[in-house]
Amino acid sequence: MNILVCVKQVPDLSEIHIDAQTHTLQREDAVSIVNPFDESALYLAIQLKKEIPDCRITVLSMGPACAQKALRTCLAMGADQAYLISGPEFAGSDSLTTAYVLSCAFHKLQALEGKFDLIFCGKQTLDGDTGQVGPQLAEFLHLPQATGVTEIALQGEYVQVHRETDDGYEVLSIKYPCLLAISKLPPRSNCPNIKRRIAANRAEIIVFSANHLGICVTQVGINASPTHVKQISIADRRPHGIKLSGPEEKTAQELSCLMIGKDFIGHPAKSFPQSDLTHKKTS
Repeated sequence: MNILVCVKQVPDLSEIHIDAQTHTLQREDAVSIVNPFDESALYLAIQLKKEIPDCRITVLSMGPACAQKALRTCLAMGADQAYLISGPEFAGSDSLTTAYVLSCAFHKLQALEGKFDLIFCGKQTLDGDTGQVGPQLAEFLHLPQATGVTEIALQGEYVQVHRETDDGYEVLSIKYPCLLAISKLPPRSNCPNIKRRIAANRAEIIVFSANHLGICVTQVGINASPTHVKQISIADRRPHGIKLSGPEEKTAQELSCLMIGKDFIGHPAKSFPQSDLTHKKTS
C-alpha cells in the first residue's frame, strides 16, 4: 500500500504576526510546528504501516524552505520519503490555489513513488482554519473523499471510516484510491527515538518549484488566488461571565446560590415573566 500524507508547517498560535499590507501571516520569524490535524493524519498512516509490512508513507508539504523542519519531524515519526513544494512564486496562495498545486505534485509523485492508494490530510489548519484544501484537492483529483475522519479500517478494496457529524458519527465504506481529511485525535505517544531523529536529519528532502511541476507562475501566488482578505482584526477572547474565587466553602456557597436562582447575598436573582419562559400553543 502506498499512502500520501499532506502536511503543513504552521506558526505557533502564541507567535502569530500579521502583515498589515498583504493581510497574510508573517511566517519567517514565527516559531513553527507541524499542524496538529496533519500530525493526526500521519499517525493514522503509521498505524496502517504497522499492520501492512509493504506499506510506504510519503509526506508532501507546500511552504517556505524552513518547512523542511516539519518534514523532518514527519520522517522521524515514521514517514519514508518527504517532498517540499517551495519558491517565492507560491507566496500568498489561498486554499484553492494550494489545492491545485498539490494536485500537480500528486501526479508528479505518482510517477516517482507509484500509484497512491490513500491520501491523508488534516481536516483543517491552525492558521487558515478553512478546512477547504482537502476537499478541493479531492475534486482536482476526481477522487472520493471523507472529512472529519477519526477512525479507519481496511476491508479488502475498501476503507471503512468513522467521521464526525453535527449529530454524532457516521460510518462509511469508500473504495480507494480516496482522500481522507483527518480530525484532530487525542494525543498519543509517538516520540521518535534517537536513531530515527538522526536518520531524519540526514535524509534528502526533494524540493519542487513551479517549473518542476509544469506550473506557470501566473497560476499561483497571491495574485492568482480568488480569495481576497480585506481586513484582519484580533478577536476579543476575554472571558465573559462571573469568576468565583476565595475559600472553597465560600465559592461553593456562591455557586449554589447561582444554581438555585439567588444572588450572592441571598436575594432572589432577576427572573423573567412566566410568559417568556413557556411556549404558548397556537392554532
